[in-house]
Amino acid sequence: MRYAFPCDIVLDDEEAKATGREAYVVTFPDVPEAITGGWSWQEALDMAEDCLAVALSFYVDGSEDLPTPGPLADGQVLIAVPLIVAAKAHPLHSHARGTSMPDFMSGDEIREKFLSYFEAQGHSRFASSSLIPVGDPTLLLTTAGMVQFKPYFTGEAEPSTSAPPLRRSAFRTPDIEEVGDATHNTLFEMLGNFSFGDYFKANAVDFAVELMTEGYGIPLDKFSAAIHHTDEETRGLWEAKGIPADKVYSYGDDENWDDCAPNCTNVMADGVVCDRYVELWNLVFMQYYHHLDGTRTNLPAPSVDTGMGFERLVRILQDVDTAYETDLFTPIIAAVERVSGKSYNNPDDTYAIRVVAEHGRSVTFLIADGVVPGNEGRGYVLRRVIRRAIRYARRIGIEGNFLGEIADATIDKMGKVYPELVNNRDFILTVLRLRKSASSKPSRTATTCSPRLLKVWTRSTAALPSACGTHTASPEMTQEIAAEQGVTVDTEGFEREMERTATAWQSIRAVRRGARQDSPVREPRRGRNPVPRLRADQRIIAPSVGLIADDEVVSEATAVIEVHDTQAVMPDVIMHFGKVKVGTVRLGDTVEANVDPTRREDTARNHTATHMLHAALREVLGPHVRQAGSLVAPERLRFDFSHVQPVTDDELWQVQHLVNEKIRQNAGVHRDEDTYQSAIQRGALAFFGDRYGERVRLIEIANGDIFSFEVCGGTHVHHTGEVGSVYILGESSIGAGMRRLEAVSGRAAERLVWERFNREDGLASTLNTTPPELGNAVQRIQDENDDLRRQLATLERQNTLQAAEILLDSKQDINGVSVLSARTEASNSDSMREISDWLRDKMGSGIVVLGAVINDRPTISVGITRDLVDGGADARDYARDLGRIIGGGGGGRPDMAQAGGRNADKLDEAIAGAADIVRQKTAS
Repeated sequence: MRYAFPCDIVLDDEEAKATGREAYVVTFPDVPEAITGGWSWQEALDMAEDCLAVALSFYVDGSEDLPTPGPLADGQVLIAVPLIVAAKAHPLHSHARGTSMPDFMSGDEIREKFLSYFEAQGHSRFASSSLIPVGDPTLLLTTAGMVQFKPYFTGEAEPSTSAPPLRRSAFRTPDIEEVGDATHNTLFEMLGNFSFGDYFKANAVDFAVELMTEGYGIPLDKFSAAIHHTDEETRGLWEAKGIPADKVYSYGDDENWDDCAPNCTNVMADGVVCDRYVELWNLVFMQYYHHLDGTRTNLPAPSVDTGMGFERLVRILQDVDTAYETDLFTPIIAAVERVSGKSYNNPDDTYAIRVVAEHGRSVTFLIADGVVPGNEGRGYVLRRVIRRAIRYARRIGIEGNFLGEIADATIDKMGKVYPELVNNRDFILTVLRLRKSASSKPSRTATTCSPRLLKVWTRSTAALPSACGTHTASPEMTQEIAAEQGVTVDTEGFEREMERTATAWQSIRAVRRGARQDSPVREPRRGRNPVPRLRADQRIIAPSVGLIADDEVVSEATAVIEVHDTQAVMPDVIMHFGKVKVGTVRLGDTVEANVDPTRREDTARNHTATHMLHAALREVLGPHVRQAGSLVAPERLRFDFSHVQPVTDDELWQVQHLVNEKIRQNAGVHRDEDTYQSAIQRGALAFFGDRYGERVRLIEIANGDIFSFEVCGGTHVHHTGEVGSVYILGESSIGAGMRRLEAVSGRAAERLVWERFNREDGLASTLNTTPPELGNAVQRIQDENDDLRRQLATLERQNTLQAAEILLDSKQDINGVSVLSARTEASNSDSMREISDWLRDKMGSGIVVLGAVINDRPTISVGITRDLVDGGADARDYARDLGRIIGGGGGGRPDMAQAGGRNADKLDEAIAGAADIVRQKTAS
């Protein structure tokens, strides 16, 4: 492995004059532990000297000996080079001056150079977008830099600047199972510059060449380019910049095509790492809007979308084999080496160390952006990555909460560039700690599957869904484990089986509902006949994001229809479902809707309360809280949200108190409309993933400062004081990383308080006390009950032992062994074992067999004294024989065993047969 060492190089004039050799003092300001990897300081310096000597070989004539380094002091190395040697530049640094070494650029410096360069070209910096795409339901995770700019490309929104550069993180789920080799990552950084009509191909090519050659020092002869075979304009641009025609390669649709930008081009670094072509920068010239039907229309203005792989660029400039040897990863690699005790340099461990480091880095970013482990969507992606990290960690001997240490190393390394990592450190570590505890057992089960079990899974695709559920092995993990064992998994068959299973469950649910969604309206409808579909001329609130529909009565001159449900089938089209109560209704009739005002008011209260609870949860628990579902009914509300651990009583009180404080402030509930993208830029929350139209309705709750600001189309009160009050009924788990909160407001809250007061008064009256003293009264009753239970247990024990003493008279001698077998009235197994122990002590030597019917099932205990056990007797043998008589079996210890069965009628037979069993086993 090769490391890149940041260092200062200074010419030592005095040394040069004294020795006749050009001498440099190389100082390592800070060799971090990430580089030393746990070595001693001297070992690290030794390795550094070797690396520097090899590096200087690029600068000296081949006929000369390599310079001999010599240490000056801790952190310094002296490199002496003969003055007569000719300078020879490193292939990547043909601009090197004389014999000076090329400047080392850290990853942070390389990133900053890119951003600064484009700022100088009139671009404005944009911060990295979240890995969770905001407002784009078509994407699971952010995979490209242009995601946050899609509305600008399509003309749906106006950008604040026409040319932003940015650095941002992105995530690729298809590469999860490939991570560990030299080229694949799930999380990667991209550097890009964008233009929304400000410039096009010529400027984009000019910027790319100037930055790569003058900014980063890569010689032009190390460039090649790829274009679409129809794009002669871009070919001419590359050739005009000095790239030879034979190094501009043309490709067809299969290799170089983008639906929105068929004329895209790629910059490749030619032969700079292991003589390979490395695709470095992709320049996409956006010209079309590609519709779902396959047609294309022109964009409002031709635009530019570029992306350069940051890890690839750093790898090239730091001259190392893979991204894992750059300073982007070395601190994280070192953390894995530290917790595992393994070395990255050991080929047997390299792959696993890479997996743990890369996955540890990626899960840190995902959690920082609000993703928590779950069973679907983004949560399932995170869960997959964590499980795979755990699996490879075990290969290098790592157990425990190691992901916390990897996350700490990631935050320390990247927190300055991505401050959200630092801001969410505590939450990240909490999620990883809880998830590691939840993942340990299932992951161990899945990762230790035997080849035999794998073959059972893969022999029948129908078994795979069950296997993935029972052994918690994801399809991807199953395939990876199977490949290691030489077993092939039919993944297509698996997908078909999963789809069949899902369809079957949907059918079951549909049958249970008994719903008919597609019945046509037949005329006429009279009396109480149901009306499946009806279009009213007045809008009624339809269910959306958990909002229960209004109850209403639809009427016209000859009929009254009671509507029990509504559904929004498309924007501005709401279907009504109900029954004809009076008269007759025909197709084409015009009707009038009359809404139950009380029901709508209660629904509005609960809906506004839901927004307030959402805001309060984010304030108390953290910004990772994201809405995952809700139910807003007139009588109650339910809110599902992302959070990885139970909400404590204190946190629930803080949430409830904060909401009621906002109610008492009577803050305004303001309604507004805006374009969706503008609303998101203004800070509106839209977490639930619904599809929105071009314009959206906004609900802002504010009294000076904004408390809640969400995209929402439902009904609300006008001031928070109308909500009345909010009481949280409870909080519970609904799945991995998901919690549910239930609450009431308004009239329901008043009713709840009244019912609880009444219940409290009734209990106080029954206990002959007052409501304030109710707790003390209940505690006194509980203490008295505990005392009575103890007294009763003492009496029962005394009676039991008295009865047991009588049993001593029934013991018999069988082949020289004292045997006592009897039926008792013990109420539980513990009591029966206590009797058996007492009888054994009294007998001194012998076998005690007792039977009783406990909870309607026959139970037998067998106790044998120590002297007989030492002689070879085993209570378990007796228990098994007696258990067969009562229709069961037995087990336990050699001196005490127990049998149970199903046939209580055979208990007396078993007790009587104990003597014969002893006789058989003790016969000489």
